[in-house]
Amino acid sequence: MRTYNPEDVSILVGISLLTGWNNVRIGRAEDGAMFSAGTNGEITRTINLNKLGSFVLTMQQSSIDNETLSYLEISKAAIPVSVIDKSGTTVAIIDLGTVIKIPDSDLGKEAGTREWTITGEMTAAFIGSNNLNT
Repeated sequence: MRTYNPEDVSILVGISLLTGWNNVRIGRAEDGAMFSAGTNGEITRTINLNKLGSFVLTMQQSSIDNETLSYLEISKAAIPVSVIDKSGTTVAIIDLGTVIKIPDSDLGKEAGTREWTITGEMTAAFIGSNNLNT
């Protein structure tokens, strides 16, 4: 049996370790390869060198980490960001990422969430599995 433990996932934004997150989504802007077919049926594969990627962080409304991300968005800072699953093998790194906009924010009867997007050159992206229990 394999085990995933969200406590073992570290999200480091600059020098801040985010702790008030609900979800992180890791993605590239484009496919890694493209295919085209010629009129005679020959197939050409083109490797896409675009390394633009994003981390989409879903935070609780009450998380103090929203303030950290707001400050980074206001300052337009370019900061290193990494997501590491220590209960498995997933590692993703954006060497210099930017918070690209503030999230939509609903204020109502119940606390909600905030969705932040950090975009930049994703220099490492290994989406792995989780460790076996021993």
